[in-house]
Amino acid sequence: GATKALTYPPPRGSEGSEATVCFDCGAVQATARRCVSFKVDLCRYTASEGDTLTSVSRGVYMQPNWRRLWNLNPGLEAGPESTLAAGTVINVGPVYRVLPGDTLDLIAGRFHTTTKGILSLNPQLTAESPGDGVKPLMAGSPICLPTCTSEPTPSQDYIHPY
Repeated sequence: GATKALTYPPPRGSEGSEATVCFDCGAVQATARRCVSFKVDLCRYTASEGDTLTSVSRGVYMQPNWRRLWNLNPGLEAGPESTLAAGTVINVGPVYRVLPGDTLDLIAGRFHTTTKGILSLNPQLTAESPGDGVKPLMAGSPICLPTCTSEPTPSQDYIHPY
């Protein structure tokens, strides 16, 4: 029998999405439909040809701070301009489970980031129709957090000391 490998490097903006792909397999006289479902993980990026930690950081965080990615991937043997092997999967942030009563503003303050930064890593939070804003957060649902992208605020440090 013939075999074929399928690879899917998820495009930026598909984080947290699910998809099903179907194939018609077989010979001229007989075919069978096979479907494969997959989910794109949150907080993961699959390197493309020519990617470096600096270029990925610019694409993900809109900042060239490659050290953030380097710290999130302790086994990664790469410097800021070292080319990553195509297909290398790297972490771009920690996954956080939403607590009852959480809002994007509260989470952003607690983790020293911005609402805009959280939304940039979580396309699943944006409403399908333009102008509808942001979907409500559901307790227990996972979101990806950008790491320490803003200055700490004394009021949040007092409420949530670390």
